Amino acid sequence: MQNQRTFIVALGGIMAALSIVLMFLSGIVPAAEIALPALAGILLVAVSIEAGSRWAFLIYGAVCVLSVLLAPDKQAAIFYIVFFGHYPLAKKYIEGIHRKWLQWAAKIGVFDLCMLVAAVLCVSLTGLQLQLSQRLYVIAMIVLLNVTFVVYDFAISRLIVLYVYRLRKVLKIK
Repeated sequence: MQNQRTFIVALGGIMAALSIVLMFLSGIVPAAEIALPALAGILLVAVSIEAGSRWAFLIYGAVCVLSVLLAPDKQAAIFYIVFFGHYPLAKKYIEGIHRKWLQWAAKIGVFDLCMLVAAVLCVSLTGLQLQLSQRLYVIAMIVLLNVTFVVYDFAISRLIVLYVYRLRKVLKIK
């Protein structure tokens, strides 16, 4: 029992540290301000599988606070807090819905709501204003973001399968 708790605490600390490093790197590699928070969120999947959702959400909260304080790119921190940090954890619960079309409606609804919140936060922090002539651009961006989200969701699913069936054996976890 003590070894299990020690393993969970160590895993959580390592994943939190790796997530913070990725969030910090988002300020150094500006082209990766979306990719690095997404990768940091995916790290929480291992914690969720090995230690449970409570530990994963606890680490998510710690990484949120630390990214706001330490990450040089606050926009990347917003993306992590609003979507990329919690979605890989929420995916497990959304996929518990029995009808596939309801699953996808919930996933896309969560994504669109989170992106709306992220956009409002980023616009309010930068002071940018959207003009009416940019509506077509916004509509095209929403469509492209939703397509990208579907690819991201499939990628997370494949990474979970890879972790459970391959990496756990290589790492000799359970």
